[in-house]
Amino acid sequence: MANFKVIYKHGQFIDTLTGKRIIPVQDAIYEIVGRSNSFREEDEKLRIYTPTSSPKKKELVIKKYGVANVFKIANAGSILVFRVGNSKKVDGDESNEYAFTCTILEDLYIYKNADSVGDEIKHWRLDNCVCILDKCVLGGLTLTEKISTHSLNKLFSHIVTFYFNMQRSGVCNAFNTFFFYEKNMEVVHDKLIKGLYKSLDDERKAVASSFIKK
Repeated sequence: MANFKVIYKHGQFIDTLTGKRIIPVQDAIYEIVGRSNSFREEDEKLRIYTPTSSPKKKELVIKKYGVANVFKIANAGSILVFRVGNSKKVDGDESNEYAFTCTILEDLYIYKNADSVGDEIKHWRLDNCVCILDKCVLGGLTLTEKISTHSLNKLFSHIVTFYFNMQRSGVCNAFNTFFFYEKNMEVVHDKLIKGLYKSLDDERKAVASSFIKK
């Protein structure tokens, strides 16, 4: 049995005798002893975001970008699926490929700069949208926290930081990473990798195409 006297700093347990980091092993069981005020029931770093109603959201994006420069591509309550593939796999990892679903809690809009024509997909960008992690549908990861944030890019980044720290980059292109999830849809890693499901980018392409016709 190993015993350490540690101090918790910046997300790490540091041995007070050696000054070195104590590295836990996944799925191992530990007995942690400390004063009652040494523990919190809630993580202060995990902020809970309050979604904006559909009418208010529409009012805000129009005010911000202009009525001719915004299009809604998904309704609040829509479920999206996305993949996280890790280049580094550590001992105890269930897999090096995971797929998750998340729910967008606000209407999701794309917008363009007023100076852009709008006939090219690169003219259109993704507006922020409150969203929350739902579940792991591939890979077998048990979620300890349903992370919430104010944008899909941030959600992806936070998941990587929280569950797969230093195993991959937290950067993604949300348009090509997030796909629409339908009830009872079979999720397969290969199809996610090849983009064979309907993506946010498909919606963006449709908007650019219809804009040309106008």
